[in-house]
Amino acid sequence: QKTSIWLINRHDFNYNIEERAETIRNEIISGSYKVSQPLIYRIEKKYGICRHLVNPQPSDALVFQVLVENINEQILKKQPSKNAFYSRDKHSVAKPHSIEDSYFNWHEQWKRLQKKIYNFNEEKEYIVVTDLTNYYDSIDLNELRKVLTSYTGIKEVVIDLIFKIIEDISWKPDYLPYSRRGLPTTNIEGVRLLAHSFLFEIDEVLKQKTNNSFTRWMDDITIGVDSKKQAIETISEISDMLKSRGLALNLSKTNIYNARPVD
Repeated sequence: QKTSIWLINRHDFNYNIEERAETIRNEIISGSYKVSQPLIYRIEKKYGICRHLVNPQPSDALVFQVLVENINEQILKKQPSKNAFYSRDKHSVAKPHSIEDSYFNWHEQWKRLQKKIYNFNEEKEYIVVTDLTNYYDSIDLNELRKVLTSYTGIKEVVIDLIFKIIEDISWKPDYLPYSRRGLPTTNIEGVRLLAHSFLFEIDEVLKQKTNNSFTRWMDDITIGVDSKKQAIETISEISDMLKSRGLALNLSKTNIYNARPVD
């Protein structure tokens, strides 16, 4: 019943959106804005280990997305390579539109990524496939804040509010202090953009190391190299850089493949 009421309230939020937005704006300016309790689902991954999916209240999702969209262009200008992607929402679909239209942006990006992989698969001798261990859960928010501040020239109060919302909507074990580690797993593009931008340093290393023969979809990375030695050196270098940010490659999912068919 709680879930049903929450979904109804979410659906109703778009009615009188201008008035609602003005009320939220006044609360923020006056300092009385408070983040509401999100709805959190536990989704089992394996053996009882669960991922906590966060559904913020519509007002909080709106505030967060607007704040991040305000710095979206500044962040993406710092992206060192066009070979890195993340799942993006489509905001420019004219109404009326079909549900399928909302996936157009994601689908187009995925096709571009696959084309890039195909191209360097034809040119390179080896392919490295890897990803990061528990990426979202491992992001140090203090480090993310440093990175975000270096990419943008926005006022500190805006950064404060962005990270305040992240803290308040994040899942926390009962009564334990907040660790300031981990982005919430939620379907808000702003969160995905922040996670995406945290790996720009890796993109820069891979761009220089491989002559841009790599792709990244969030934390899933595919790299084209000319030799097994180069593959090992590249893995080692990005591993060291990730450790400096409190992150790590997932060794169980890190593999080096021969790009040429074996007779």
